[in-house]
Amino acid sequence: MAELPGPFGKYYLCERLASGGMAEIYLAKLVGPGGFEKQLCIKQISAELGRERAFVDLFVAEAKTLVSLSHGNIVPVYELGLVDDTYFIAMEYVDGPTLAELLRALDKRGKVLDPPMAAFVAGELLKGLDYAHRKADSVIHRDLSPRNVLVSRDGEVKLVDFGLAVVAGSAMRGRTGRPAGSFPYMSPEQVRQEPLDGRSDLFSAGVLLWEMLTGHYLFARDDEEATLAAVLEGEIPLPSAVRAGVPAELDRICLLLLARDREQRWDSAGEVVAALTRFAYSLEPPVTAAALAALVARTCPPIKRSDRPASEVDAGDPGSVDFLLRTRPMGARRPATVRTFAAQETFQEALSRATPLLPIAALEEAIAEPQRTATPVPGPAPEVRSSPPPRRRRALAVVIIGLAAAGAAALAFAARGGEKRSAAAPIDAGPRTAAAATPPDAAPPPPDAAPPPARKDAGPHGRPVKPPPPRGSGSLTVGANPWADVLVDGKKVGEAPGTFSIPAGPHTVELRHRDKSRRFEIDVAAGGSKDLGLVDFTAP
Repeated sequence: MAELPGPFGKYYLCERLASGGMAEIYLAKLVGPGGFEKQLCIKQISAELGRERAFVDLFVAEAKTLVSLSHGNIVPVYELGLVDDTYFIAMEYVDGPTLAELLRALDKRGKVLDPPMAAFVAGELLKGLDYAHRKADSVIHRDLSPRNVLVSRDGEVKLVDFGLAVVAGSAMRGRTGRPAGSFPYMSPEQVRQEPLDGRSDLFSAGVLLWEMLTGHYLFARDDEEATLAAVLEGEIPLPSAVRAGVPAELDRICLLLLARDREQRWDSAGEVVAALTRFAYSLEPPVTAAALAALVARTCPPIKRSDRPASEVDAGDPGSVDFLLRTRPMGARRPATVRTFAAQETFQEALSRATPLLPIAALEEAIAEPQRTATPVPGPAPEVRSSPPPRRRRALAVVIIGLAAAGAAALAFAARGGEKRSAAAPIDAGPRTAAAATPPDAAPPPPDAAPPPARKDAGPHGRPVKPPPPRGSGSLTVGANPWADVLVDGKKVGEAPGTFSIPAGPHTVELRHRDKSRRFEIDVAAGGSKDLGLVDFTAP
């Protein structure tokens, strides 16, 4: 297992997304000049199988298959490589849950996909299958299952994991002699290990559509033998018989996909896409990718991988990730840039912005004059001092600038706390008396006059004291359709929908979705909570 986070060839591995029988999948990034970063996935063949020639050939075959496929409903592959005897595939990172996770999240809420949404998802994945089947070699996925269908937060549906893909007319056995693939989603001819064509994937797509429509498993049983037997001989009821409200047209499409005799199925994925498209156009309003994105946002909000149970992670179920581990770019750290006064002109320019605490002319004279002679005065002869050497002059300049800055700060503080003074007014550095502070034309107060009562919120010098900031923290819950970056007081704290811990007190919350934004002024009490509800960015 790779050490995380850390470099891997030209990539940087951030965290492990999944681990399974054949491979490890990592969230990674490609770092380039000028702050360039591209987020992607790295799929590594497992160390155990990396020593077996047959599985290395299978891994390489997957890369060769995928790199030839370029379609919006198929996850693209960028590169096949080898780093330290480890084969890997670099592919697109899809931010969103698998179809298995989406259905599981709905089931936990006691819900099922609406039939129009189930038809939309099935139509999108069948578009990817139709493209693969029409390629020159007629590529068959052969492992279509809910965990190999990704649903992005933008409402896209993408096929992934063509690790068992074969060309038409081929068949493949697993390591134990059994058929390779996901047993509950195999076609009958795949269970019998017969030569396959694209119609085998159509049967698998029919199982997915049936389960999306009903919210139940079709062939999955307690053991493998019973599952394979159910694929070959188990009853296939109409979806509407299991769940009321399924349209008759979807019953018809689904049963044609699930015909055990391949000659009775649809001839191609393209025909099924056309039928589902006609059904979609009969709806008002039709289902769109925006509606799917909104469903994902409500049902599967982004979660940290550390918060997800390890039992839910496998190599075919990458899941969703809402953060990228921020690390320092690889390479040596550059030395910090130190700014200095490089010339006398720069120093004089800085002095010209000083306060009247110190006369500029005197400073220039003290720095520029090489030697100062004393003026004769009665009494003992004064000591003649030469001007300090260059190093001491530079040190004196630094001290003078510090004094000037401190004087400027004192002026600003006095202007805020007391009466306003003119910038040109002389500053008396000596002690101030009550008489000096009284205007000349003002009558003196009577001797026994009591001082004015102090304000309750006044400090020791009569100035208002700001109340201390509230201590503790509260929670902020934000919903967004389809998603939004959440900024609290200008700082990003995460992505909506989600719940965030923020300091107690008033805040400005801004939600940003692409070029749209919403702003809210809130006040959260310590230990309290604030819910902004669902902010819909799909509305005009």
